Amino acid sequence: MASLLGTTAWAQPIDAEVDAGIEADAGIEADAAVDAAVVDAAIPDAAAQDASVPVGAEHGLQASYFPNVELRGPSAEQVDPQVVFPYGNDAPVIQNPLPDGTPIGPDAFSVRWRGTVTPLYSETYTFYTFSDDGVRLWVDGQLLLDNWTGHGRTRDEGRVTLRANQPASIMLEYYEGGGAGSIELGWLSTTQPEEALPSSALRAVPIFTPGGPTTVGLRVADDRAAEGLGDTARFTVFRWGPLGTELSIPLILSGDAEPGLDYVELPAAITLAAHQHARTFEVVASEDEVYRGSRVLEVTLGGGTGFTPGPEASGRFTIDDDERAPAPNRNAVVGEVRYAPAGAAVVVRIDGPMNLRRVVLGDGRFSVGDLVPGTYAIRAFADLDGDGERSGAEPGATVEGEEVHTVVLPPDTPLLVVAFEPPPGSGDGGAGAGGSGAGGDSGETPASEDSGCSVSDGSLRGAPRFDGLGWWIGLALLAPVGRRRRARQRGRSA
Repeated sequence: MASLLGTTAWAQPIDAEVDAGIEADAGIEADAAVDAAVVDAAIPDAAAQDASVPVGAEHGLQASYFPNVELRGPSAEQVDPQVVFPYGNDAPVIQNPLPDGTPIGPDAFSVRWRGTVTPLYSETYTFYTFSDDGVRLWVDGQLLLDNWTGHGRTRDEGRVTLRANQPASIMLEYYEGGGAGSIELGWLSTTQPEEALPSSALRAVPIFTPGGPTTVGLRVADDRAAEGLGDTARFTVFRWGPLGTELSIPLILSGDAEPGLDYVELPAAITLAAHQHARTFEVVASEDEVYRGSRVLEVTLGGGTGFTPGPEASGRFTIDDDERAPAPNRNAVVGEVRYAPAGAAVVVRIDGPMNLRRVVLGDGRFSVGDLVPGTYAIRAFADLDGDGERSGAEPGATVEGEEVHTVVLPPDTPLLVVAFEPPPGSGDGGAGAGGSGAGGDSGETPASEDSGCSVSDGSLRGAPRFDGLGWWIGLALLAPVGRRRRARQRGRSA
């Protein structure tokens, strides 16, 4: 079979960026192939089929024959019942010659067949062609096969899932470069025997008028991109209409995703070269170290000179971050007690818009959350007698090296070190620096210590939410003097 490659300017395969063509799941919506006279072919059931096609539509496919291999210029129009043409070295049979009388010979011609196909079963169908030379096939908006090359008789096939009695759009393009030519279109499924696509399953649709408007569209192939995984979103931009001119199609971007931060910036416009049907593009997530969560990008095609956006001209994409979400802020005071006196319950006081106490039994960590935003003063002491108040004989601790440490919430505090004087020989004399100044020699009384509270300490002191079981366990471990004092208090209250 002789090829015209290198000798004639003809329709090129889909953009080389797409690995020899648009992938099947990024196919072109064949319903958009015709101009505004197209009627939507999707109908709910077989009984409504006559209402889904134009008046006068025939069984078969609308065929447009061109006297070139580029599918361009004026065409001879007719309805072909089936696509089963073993041309050999003969010219196609043309029922309605071109208006200018240009003949269509046995070589260097092309054909575009359009219409709908209605299956009998809800199954995955295999559509196949035997072609010599180039062939492309779209079914239900998906590009199933693309072998737009000069070759001898070759079988190509692709698969698509269809619904019983629901028409799906179909378009077949073919060119014959030279020598013997042939084209045949067939199908099969689990239930449907292999056969040439029958006329009874086909309906013709109105043709695209040469010189009429060009329509552009966008079809989403993968709607999600993820940072750090090499997972990109993809979309295909295509055109219906004359192929002879270059198109510059604006991209209108919206959504909360930001270029550079969430995804690699897309061009302001994309170009379809002359004789180029479509191109596929990727949406690539940006690599960064900042958590931004999942963001949405919407891509819409704008209009331009000589073309308009069709009904399918936008896509929506989700861009996922790979950084972990930060822990939610709890307005929390978090700390760790060190070198607590043996057997002592340590009281950590938090005074400010809320006045709270946390009891820690010996060394260990503590956390008080869900505080009202504001400024808090934090201090701590060893409650040796178990009354919850500091007396002159009870040692104080430093909080971050201070007798009283001030924090502002939010955000949550870092881990605060609440330290007593380390025992002799511990080798860590600096850890409790300042602890003696807050101890029994300070001269403070319980009344003076409470004077800085903006809310009565008694309003929250006994709240189980903050003191809980740990308070009572601490009381049980106190010195005998503490137990005698509590007994006296119970006697007085009785």
